[in-house]
Amino acid sequence: MKSTARQLQQPVEVVCREHAIALLGDCSTEVGRLGSAADTEALHDFRVSVRRLRTYLGAYQSYLPKAVAGKARRQLGDLISVTNHGRDDQVQSRWLDSQLARKNLPLLMRKGFTQVAATFESVPFDSETEELVALKAEYTGIEKRLGDRLGEPLRTIKLTEHGDSLRFAGATGQIIRDLTAKLGSRLGAIESLNQAKRIHRTRLTAKRMRYVLEPVRMLVVGGRTVIRQLKGLQDVLGDIRDLQLLEQRVRSSLKQGAADWSRAIVEAATTESTLAAIMRKGGKTDDIRGMAAALFGVRQAETRLFKRLQTQWLGGNSEPFMLQVDKITLQLLPTEALSRKRTEGSREST
Repeated sequence: MKSTARQLQQPVEVVCREHAIALLGDCSTEVGRLGSAADTEALHDFRVSVRRLRTYLGAYQSYLPKAVAGKARRQLGDLISVTNHGRDDQVQSRWLDSQLARKNLPLLMRKGFTQVAATFESVPFDSETEELVALKAEYTGIEKRLGDRLGEPLRTIKLTEHGDSLRFAGATGQIIRDLTAKLGSRLGAIESLNQAKRIHRTRLTAKRMRYVLEPVRMLVVGGRTVIRQLKGLQDVLGDIRDLQLLEQRVRSSLKQGAADWSRAIVEAATTESTLAAIMRKGGKTDDIRGMAAALFGVRQAETRLFKRLQTQWLGGNSEPFMLQVDKITLQLLPTEALSRKRTEGSREST
C-alpha cells in the first residue's frame, strides 16, 4: 500500500479510511493462503497483514469511527493471539534446524538441540484443521463488520484552529513524531539482555513506526532508508525475542529432566546395580548434559545478537537515525518546519 502525493493533501479522515480498506483486502488475500503445508510463509504473512491493519487502526483512531478503532482492534488482536503459539513453534523449529545443519556443531550441543526439536508439534494452521476452520470463520465475521463500518458515509471532518481540514500529511507526521519519541525512550531503557519485556515492547514500537511510515516512504526524502533501518532493528529485536522464548522452553525441559533424574537417583540409591546403570555414560546423564549444552548454545546466540543491538542502536548510537526521522516529519509538517526555521533564524541574528 502506497500513498499518493494527492492523498497527502487530502483530509486525514478520507485517506486513512482508504488505506484501512486496502489493508483489510490484504488480510483477506492472506487468509486464503492458510491451510497449505507447502506454503511455509502463509501463517507469517497472514499475521503481518493483520498486524499492519491493527496498527493502522490504532495509529489513526482519532480519525476513525470509535467502533472501528476500538472493538475491531481488540478482535484483530485476539485473532493474532490464536496463532502465536503456532508461529513461535515454527520460528524456533527453523532456528534449531539451521543449527543442526552446521557441520561443526559440538556433539553434546547437537544432542541437546535434537532433543528440543523433538518437543515441537506441527503448526495447526498448515492444513484444514479445526483450528484453521475456526480462525477463518472468525476472520470472516471481523472482515464483514469492519468493511461495513469503513464503508459508511463520512459524516464529520475535524478542522484545525485555522478552520482548515487536517491533512493526511500533517496527521501522519505527528504520529511518526510521537512514535519516534517513544522508540527513543524505549531504546534508552534497554540495559541488558535479561530485560525481555523491554526488548519486546521496543520491537513492537519499531514495528508500529515502520507500518505507519511505509505508505508515505516514496513521498519523502530518506523514507526508504529509514524503513530499511527500522526493518533491521525489528529483525534483531525479533530474533532476540524468538531465542528468549526458545530459552524458556529449554530451561523448562532441563529443569524437568534434572528433577526426574534426581528423583531416580534417590530411589535407586539403595540398590548398587541400579544406581550404576543410572550413572552410566550414555544414559540419562548425557541427555541432561545435552540439554544444558543446548541452553548454553541458545544463550550464546542471544548474546551475539544483543551485542549487535548495542553497536547499532543503544548508548546513543540511534541518534543519526532519529535525526533522519526528524527530517522526514518536517517534510510532512511544512508549517512547523517553516516556524522552526524562522525561530532558528531569529536566534542566529541575536
